[in-house]
Amino acid sequence: MHLNFATTRRRFTLSRYRFATTLLLLVVTFSPTSKADELPLASFADYIGGVWKQGDTHQTFTWGPGRSSVFAEAYVLQDGSKIVVSKGFWYIDPSTGRIQGVFVAEGMPFEVLHYESEFKAGILISQINSIDANGNTLGYEEQMRLISPQRYQWQLSLDSSSTPMTSTFKRIQTPE
Repeated sequence: MHLNFATTRRRFTLSRYRFATTLLLLVVTFSPTSKADELPLASFADYIGGVWKQGDTHQTFTWGPGRSSVFAEAYVLQDGSKIVVSKGFWYIDPSTGRIQGVFVAEGMPFEVLHYESEFKAGILISQINSIDANGNTLGYEEQMRLISPQRYQWQLSLDSSSTPMTSTFKRIQTPE
């Protein structure tokens, strides 16, 4: 049997190339995903925990199971009792990959709020469709912008020509 050194060397070089390419594909395929990929709602993290307050309104934000949703609740304290005025949650809609939300309310001019939300440059921007007790709908845009770890600015607009309502919420109880 005669060994051709040039042929053997080409086969060896080709085998190393195939091995390196296969290894690279395996590393890319099975590498851990980034935190953003693991937690599509990760941008909510700065709002989670503690109690936020503006005037008589208190708000809480908590992670849902597996951090795949965010629950929110707004309430007032009246004579030492907690009265919930709205409650709901955001989640990633598996059919669209977008952040959706649904909230219910009591003692407000609407009963149900449907959210379509996204984070842009750290601002939570939500297109909201409110539904009243008679089934009438009205659209809003809501923005939440973190000013500091202890404050966020809330803004609600009926349309682009109206003057938005704004408030600043302050964290009065920090997360444990």
